[in-house]
Amino acid sequence: MRLIVLIISILVFWGVGLSSIRAEPLLFSAVNQTAFNLVTQHQLMSSSSPIQQLVNRQAEAWLTGDVDQIIADFAEDSLFIVSSSRLQGKQQIKQAAQDFFVSNSVVNIEINRIIENGDQGAVEWSWSEINRETGEPSYAEDAIIFTLENDKIKYWREYIDQLDGPPSNSTQSD
Repeated sequence: MRLIVLIISILVFWGVGLSSIRAEPLLFSAVNQTAFNLVTQHQLMSSSSPIQQLVNRQAEAWLTGDVDQIIADFAEDSLFIVSSSRLQGKQQIKQAAQDFFVSNSVVNIEINRIIENGDQGAVEWSWSEINRETGEPSYAEDAIIFTLENDKIKYWREYIDQLDGPPSNSTQSD
């Protein structure tokens, strides 16, 4: 900013006058820098791998209770294993998700790690939910192993550690 003021002062002093100074290049430069930052952010987001995008979509869908988005990422004949449940196919997964949201709402998902290996992935996330009937919170750390086939989840298996309170790395407050 001081440089601009100095340049304007010099030009005015030399008698060029303000009328011949054009602000557009400075404004254009600022707009271009902002546009560059936005494009760079977009490229970083869009350059994330399909597995990272899938994990982010699943986290968002569970967080918002969007059952249609949850099952959109699954293959017709997928296998979803969680605790002692084995759900085969999109319809069973959809019904289980609908049943879950009748009695619970997810209030926080924090993705801690995503690991990729070709069409296989793993995610560790911290999860908290509220039981709609009792109002009681529940906390868990969850590790998920999954396999993709034709960009759809073919296999999804969760290993869940129930916690007495929020994970120590959680950013949520009581």
